[in-house]
Parts: sequence; C-alpha cells; structure tokens
Amino acid sequence: MDLKETENLYLQASEENLTRWTLIRPVSAGELIPLSSIALSTRSNCSELSVALGVALAGNIKVGDRIDLWAANQVTSIETIPVQVVSAAELVNIKVDTDTYSQFPQQVEVCVTPAEVRSVVAAIATKSTVIGIRANGD
Repeated sequence: MDLKETENLYLQASEENLTRWTLIRPVSAGELIPLSSIALSTRSNCSELSVALGVALAGNIKVGDRIDLWAANQVTSIETIPVQVVSAAELVNIKVDTDTYSQFPQQVEVCVTPAEVRSVVAAIATKSTVIGIRANGD
C-alpha cells in the first residue's frame, strides 16, 4: 500500500525493534497503526501530568530530557524548604505561556511514575512553587 505523504503518520513495518513500542489507544485488527496510538514502552507505565512551573526551564533542556521537579510552599514571607516531588521524569511537552496575565512563565507535561502522582497533585493543590531541573546523569 502506498501512503504517499501520510506515511510518516503511521508505524512502518520496517521500524527497527518494534518491541520498544506499546499501544496506548485501541487499534482494530487490520488497521494501520497511527503514531498517535503508540508510545515508547518506557512511557507506558507512567502518567502524563501538566505542571505549571514557577520559573522557566533552562534553555538547554528539551523535550525527551529527564527532569526532576522540586516544590516549595510559600508561608507568609518565608518559603519552606523545597522537596523533590519527581525524580527523572521524561519531559513530554513544553508550553510557553504567551498570556501576559499569566503568573506562570511555563507549563510542562511530564511522564511520572504512579507513585509520584500523589506528590505532584499535592504540590499543585497547595499552590507550591514548582521548578524543574535537569536530572543527574542526563
């Protein structure tokens, strides 16, 4: 089957090491597999969360990098000691807010382990200031 211009939208049979991929959306038998329906196996056991950062990521950090997320609550005029809420999460997306009224300079989507979801949600719920830094070894 010749897909012409749309061939880059589907998984190719010639892909090396197909075992690296996991279906994340249902695909019917015999259907072409859209790339939007698969993820690397490493991402299949995590949850993608969107987090507003209090400080923009360093310019050399890009999608696909691993980042740590740290959070600190603001108590009156003194900030609490920051705690690491996520360790080596895959950075899935970076969104820079162009709204001049936004209090957060950047929003990121990260792939976190199920065990880290609670810490991230707690940081968001308590309106903690969250920052992202490159994970060690990345």
